[in-house]
Amino acid sequence: MPILADMLQHPRFPADELNARRRRRIATGEQRHSTPRFLAEEQMAMAVYGSHPASRLAPSAEALGRMAAAMVRPWHRDRFAQQTTLLSIVGHVVTANALQPLERLLRIGPRPPPSPPSPANPTPPPTHSAPPSRP
Repeated sequence: MPILADMLQHPRFPADELNARRRRRIATGEQRHSTPRFLAEEQMAMAVYGSHPASRLAPSAEALGRMAAAMVRPWHRDRFAQQTTLLSIVGHVVTANALQPLERLLRIGPRPPPSPPSPANPTPPPTHSAPPSRP
């Protein structure tokens, strides 16, 4: 449990692991963009959400190329705090035997400031419909 507590409290984001993850995500993105289904889903999301971030189904290769530990650390710190993270323990455990050491190791303290707000919900684009013309 001490190793788990250290990983949760002090994430390191080593450059070699981030680079490997970036390469895998870029390769996955290239593969996804070669399928008609993904291209159709991407066009649908852009039609529905416009410029809202929800229209992006996957990060671009350019955005992934800019990803660095200096960007990931503050993003992680702002969104993954003790009071907003759920830790699940699976297996044959006695709750008190697992919970007490974790609370001590994680030093659960006061609530951190709230995360940055989410982007505003998009306004749906206007629709144009006309009754079918009949002879």
